[in-house]
Amino acid sequence: MVIAKKKQLDNENFEYQSLEGHTNSVLSFTLDLIEDKDLKKIEKLTGINQEKIRDLLFFSAFFHDIGKATDEFQKYINGDIKKSYHSLYSSNIASKIEDFSFDFIDDEDEEESINLLFLITLTHHSVFKKNTGFLGVENEIQYEHNFLPEAEKFFYEYKNWYEKFLDKECKYKFEYKSVQRKTLGSKIKATINKLSYMDNSDLEKIRILYSYVLGIINIADWRASAQFDGTNLNLEFENVFDEKQLCNKLQESLKIKKFTPRGFQKELASCKGNVLVEVPTGSGKTEGSYFWSMNNISNKKDKVIYTLPTQTTSNKLFDRVDSVFNNTGLVHSSATIYLEEYALETGKDIDKSFASELLFSKTFNNPFTVGTIDGLLKNFLNIGRYNIVTFNFLKSVVIIDEVHSYDFKMMGFMKQFLKLCNKYQVPVCLMSASIPNAIKKMIDIDDENRYPIITQENLFNDDPNYIYKIDKKIEEDIDKIEKDYKNGKNVLVIRNTVKKSKEVYDLLKNIVGKENIVLYNSAFKKCDRVRKEKEIMDRLKSEENFILVATQVVEVSLDIDFDIMYTDLAPIDSLIQRFGRVNRKKSDNKGIIYIYKDVERKPYVEGLLEITYETINEGLYKICEYNKWLNIVYDAIIKDKEIQNQIQDNFSKGEKAFDIMLKENLGISKSEDIYNLRDIKFSKKDYILHEDYNNGITGEKRTDYNYTISLGAYLSKSEYRVFEKNIEEKRYYDVLEIPYSYEEGIDLSKDSMCSPIIDI
Repeated sequence: MVIAKKKQLDNENFEYQSLEGHTNSVLSFTLDLIEDKDLKKIEKLTGINQEKIRDLLFFSAFFHDIGKATDEFQKYINGDIKKSYHSLYSSNIASKIEDFSFDFIDDEDEEESINLLFLITLTHHSVFKKNTGFLGVENEIQYEHNFLPEAEKFFYEYKNWYEKFLDKECKYKFEYKSVQRKTLGSKIKATINKLSYMDNSDLEKIRILYSYVLGIINIADWRASAQFDGTNLNLEFENVFDEKQLCNKLQESLKIKKFTPRGFQKELASCKGNVLVEVPTGSGKTEGSYFWSMNNISNKKDKVIYTLPTQTTSNKLFDRVDSVFNNTGLVHSSATIYLEEYALETGKDIDKSFASELLFSKTFNNPFTVGTIDGLLKNFLNIGRYNIVTFNFLKSVVIIDEVHSYDFKMMGFMKQFLKLCNKYQVPVCLMSASIPNAIKKMIDIDDENRYPIITQENLFNDDPNYIYKIDKKIEEDIDKIEKDYKNGKNVLVIRNTVKKSKEVYDLLKNIVGKENIVLYNSAFKKCDRVRKEKEIMDRLKSEENFILVATQVVEVSLDIDFDIMYTDLAPIDSLIQRFGRVNRKKSDNKGIIYIYKDVERKPYVEGLLEITYETINEGLYKICEYNKWLNIVYDAIIKDKEIQNQIQDNFSKGEKAFDIMLKENLGISKSEDIYNLRDIKFSKKDYILHEDYNNGITGEKRTDYNYTISLGAYLSKSEYRVFEKNIEEKRYYDVLEIPYSYEEGIDLSKDSMCSPIIDI
């Protein structure tokens, strides 16, 4: 028997799966993933016939592991040697099958054709890496790979398997051949060379076909391996809910007697295709998007992708979505931390099955995936297992919430992403409480024929808060904050920098006591930020009032509702988001907002804060008035040529990113995760604190991502760094020796730690 898989049953015994058994399983899952509507879409995008694509999928699945029928792999799986490269060996056989060589260039030159069967078998475990081809292939070619006699026997079963699985005659005539190792290396290099000469339009066609086919093969292989290990990876919705069924699910989730959709939600339930939703914060946009998504997916195998600006907002939404749809995925850089805690809270075991599910969810395989916008868009820069994400994306509907909250660089990339969605026939639901008309025009969503607006005017008639403008610093009104707290109010204080939040926290802590106040900003370890968020939500649910001192991380991070807010002056769109954290439920007990003018201007666009302060009026205003202020400010800054040049420069960087990376990565090469989609003024990086690293030597290991803290990159060259990266010791973060506590985070008292960075 040619062994393809093995698993350990106990200390002495193993269970084995044959090459035929594993291939049979992969083929079954492959065919299950193919849908006629998807094939039709790929044909339109690439010009390749649907039946040819189906056949490419079949033979990619059939031949993907034939390289396991080698002496080298059998020695490897039995533990006799340490390395084997079965995908490389498989590509050897596939390289001589020319039936799936496609010419994406409009000429008659067969030398420019790309053998997709060869590429897919070669890279089904590790996609091409930039500048090195396949895992440093020049070294790997030195390894022997000698095919066993069983390889040829398996090879010639292709006709029987084709007719059995596809239920039609196989007209292909393949001949079993292998090439010399040097010849195989030359073929790989020749393929890379061909790709380098193609223009972006041809590379994009290759990328789509390659991603679609390889995405299916990877998922099918993944599911087959998991099945052998006793794990079932579920890709499908339990049900595609109609409006009535979804209302019932929301009633269960929200624990209410009856869920009655609002006007805009009912409109979304019958809306097909792209849409722009504009309703105030707290009006039920999220639930409205559920209705839209269910109306825009065609079956249980389709996907919903919901993106948000931050990890915190993604975490909070994950809870809500999972209570409605189940089998929900979460995608961002620290999702594992949150999902492990969520699993423990819901009584799920953190076992091998759970680890497999976590890995599976990272590539948007779950029916409903929640994540940051970065987590989705970075895959279009060929980062990570982008091919699986691209396959799932082609079957998805996409929801982009808080559209207004991104900088101009991200806006530029979003414009290109929306173009791709249109080209790939992926419906998009854009949502915002307030998006300036100038921004709509920039990202090309101002045409109501392409993005019809769904809104509900009466929701903008609420006047939840009194607004006051104060021409001084917040520090000068500490006594007012104390008075409001002692009068039983929940008070929110928002500062623009970490340093300033710490300063006002120290002042108030000495007055009201540290048990009655919470500090929340980005200068905490990731695990502690999660704890802080839970503490804040628990305090808001209790009968005891408190003070929260925070930075702009709360603008879209937490679903919080305070009585009174003291805030630094900030750009108009940021302020409107902050307004939504006061009297969020729009009750008759009006909230109070104080805006303090005396703040540091850096790194905001010159003049933006002044225009914002002048535009906002004091008093009690309807929410619709906020949007008028928003457009007044943006119209003013867009007219300023100097500001306009700054904006256009950042916008262009994002707008051109996909085309640049497409060319750099030859369409299909994997790139490093080094591209910043956002306009980062002050570069940050993740560090481990010395107290955790030192504890890891003698006690519990504390050098994983959970314990990292994001701080200024300049600290890598400071006196506070005590260790550098050291791969051999498996330390992947610089280690800093800086005082830290759960209460206050990093100690910012030292001058060199007090850089005026805007919190993110």
